[in-house]
Amino acid sequence: MGLVQNFKNITWQSENVPTPVTENVYVCPLTATSILIGCDISNVTNSGVTVTVSLYDASKRQAFNLVTNAPIAVGGSLQVIDKQKHVLEPGDILQVTPDQGNSAVDLVGACMEIYTA
Repeated sequence: MGLVQNFKNITWQSENVPTPVTENVYVCPLTATSILIGCDISNVTNSGVTVTVSLYDASKRQAFNLVTNAPIAVGGSLQVIDKQKHVLEPGDILQVTPDQGNSAVDLVGACMEIYTA
């Protein structure tokens, strides 16, 4: 059996909604294991924002926070995943909740999806 590895960019912009909503930014495919290797979030508003970033564990049916209500200054960004790696099993989800809706943050990340051939 061989392994097929694909690097994938993850990009996301918060929705234009009036209230905070938890968004599924990346869902690990049911036929793969994914390794999150980066996640940066930038504030695109004219005021400070806070974000909560979670990993939803599908097997436990529970979300676990990587950061909770982390502040991001005007014009600033937050490296949520930098030197550490996080393994996502099939169905696990990277989730983001900005404290404001209205397109407050952008997210850029990367992962490696590993498929068994």
